[in-house]
Amino acid sequence: MRNIKWILGVVAVLGAVCLAALHFVMPRILEQARPYAEQQAANYLNGSVRIGAIEWSGGFSLLVRDVSVRDRSGQAVAELPETTVSVNPFLALQNMDKAVSSISLRNPVLYVVQDSSQQWNFQNLLKPSQSSTTPFYGVLAVKEGTVRVSLPQGKWEFGVDGKVAGAHNPVFDMDFCVRNPAMDPVY
Repeated sequence: MRNIKWILGVVAVLGAVCLAALHFVMPRILEQARPYAEQQAANYLNGSVRIGAIEWSGGFSLLVRDVSVRDRSGQAVAELPETTVSVNPFLALQNMDKAVSSISLRNPVLYVVQDSSQQWNFQNLLKPSQSSTTPFYGVLAVKEGTVRVSLPQGKWEFGVDGKVAGAHNPVFDMDFCVRNPAMDPVY
């Protein structure tokens, strides 16, 4: 009986510590989320990122709505209507770079455009990096995504679902399915 009380006491203390960490750290993360995201975008992109609303429902994740990514000329590259960012509050206490454990994109739209001189809109979107690491080692999941491809020869639309695991950086673990009514799914 003593062991059971001791185990229940340990569980209660751990629960209280987790709850306290949640309510202490998550509001701080919510405060820092927009400036952090804007700073990361400025560090890695030749373009701009606009963030709509950032919401916290009391758990270990943030809901980011209406994100748009544009290239240097202001053309849309991606639209992310709903992004869920899961956070490890214990790692957030040490370093915000390692705090994000997963990102889930629901209904994202990616615009892939090639002009008549065979230049891609993504060609210079990312800034050059000398680093072989990334600040994100979690999982990026895409749910019900759309890729709109525009080439001089025509336009196509593909459905995309899948994930990228950043833990295997720089050789990322990718698992995607690409669909189009005119073809068999590609995995």
